[in-house]
Amino acid sequence: MPGGKDQFKFPGEKPVTREAMDPTPTPVPTPARSARTAPKEKPTPKPTPAMNQQWKCDLQGLSSDGKSGGELPEKITVGQKLLATCSGEMSSLAREGLKIELNDQETYSLHLLEVLELSQTKASLIVTPWKAGELKITNPALTDTRTRVGMGDLELTVASVIDPAKNPEGKPYPPMHPLALAWPLWLWLFAGAIALGVLYLLGLGVRKSLRRKKLLAMLEKHTTALSPVNHFNRELRRLQRKIPVGDQTWTREESREFFSELESQFRWFLARELVIPAIDGSPGEILREMKRADFLVYKHSSRDVRIALIELRKAQSAQLAGEDALQLMDLSRKVADRIAKERNV
Repeated sequence: MPGGKDQFKFPGEKPVTREAMDPTPTPVPTPARSARTAPKEKPTPKPTPAMNQQWKCDLQGLSSDGKSGGELPEKITVGQKLLATCSGEMSSLAREGLKIELNDQETYSLHLLEVLELSQTKASLIVTPWKAGELKITNPALTDTRTRVGMGDLELTVASVIDPAKNPEGKPYPPMHPLALAWPLWLWLFAGAIALGVLYLLGLGVRKSLRRKKLLAMLEKHTTALSPVNHFNRELRRLQRKIPVGDQTWTREESREFFSELESQFRWFLARELVIPAIDGSPGEILREMKRADFLVYKHSSRDVRIALIELRKAQSAQLAGEDALQLMDLSRKVADRIAKERNV
């Protein structure tokens, strides 16, 4: 107040305010609450692409040949094949990549399996339902991704292949173990070929074993105190005395018998020296056995052995002179001596 005394203050004391005297906070005005958020609207379904042409399709049952139409079965199950015959205005559909396109609510209602016939004005298709229930398919599109042709509205009553008595609540079946698949025919044939090959190899092994046992028994039965080459040379000296000399001649039978015995003794030498079944068999078979028994002997003497065996067999069908007999004996002796030296090195 004017004229009054000043109020006493301590040093550094701040003036007292109303807020300091009343600790109750002053309410702060809050903005008005916004209106409740509007509920989310359902997404607008995608617009169906326009059809290039409109056809009319009818569903029929399949005849026994699987390609012509018959009466529509009274009971249609999921996966059953049906024939769809369509016709309409001219359109250009490609067979490659052709399919039936459905909207989101009709997925699996109808699936294209095979195109039997397709032209610019008609089509013959094998289709099947993949969904059970009362199916009302609204103008599905037959399309090759470039052209769309409407098939018209279709209605089907499809029964489930699941027995309602076994699954009254219609629950899906739980996962099952992997199912065994039948082997394809080519795999059976391949397995059969392998089995035959194994049996063939086993047969060859058994045959070879039996032949060797028979050979060893035969060699043991005809064993001699002399070495194979010495025994062969002794037999050659005996045969040489049968060759006619001078004015002597031999008959055709005597000639055949001589060369037959000479060939037999040469084969016996090969059997004794190499322990191979050379008593019978063709020259090729003897050379293969010779290669398995001693490769070095085969490498150095196979050509001469082949020539000797072939010439000795030819000589039995021709009546040769004594000089020819001496030449074949000399050839056989040289081949035997070479083999014996190579074996005893």
